[in-house]
Amino acid sequence: MTVALLGFAPPLAAQSIQFTLTPSPRNHAACSTGNSAFAKKWSVTEARTTATVSGTAAVTLRKGSDGVFGGTAKVGNSTMVFTFVNNGRERVLKVTSNELGCVWQGTNLDPRRA
Repeated sequence: MTVALLGFAPPLAAQSIQFTLTPSPRNHAACSTGNSAFAKKWSVTEARTTATVSGTAAVTLRKGSDGVFGGTAKVGNSTMVFTFVNNGRERVLKVTSNELGCVWQGTNLDPRRA
């Protein structure tokens, strides 16, 4: 008698997704002071209900709906809003400042679904 054990496979290791954030061309001139902190490489590690962003700051994001994760963190003297979208085709990491509306964003196309 052969018994198959289905559903007992170990979970896959979380994969780190790399991003290079670039400033929005619409940013106010004062936003350029944040370029050294945000316009660089970042990574996101996604779990079932959270995603962890690593770069200038380490931020844990909570899952909302439709593959959208969000959270805030204090970076320097500013409160920043972090948004990670993984909608099955493209993956986007966006950082926005509450004070001036400065935006830094990066896109990572999923090669498995492109």
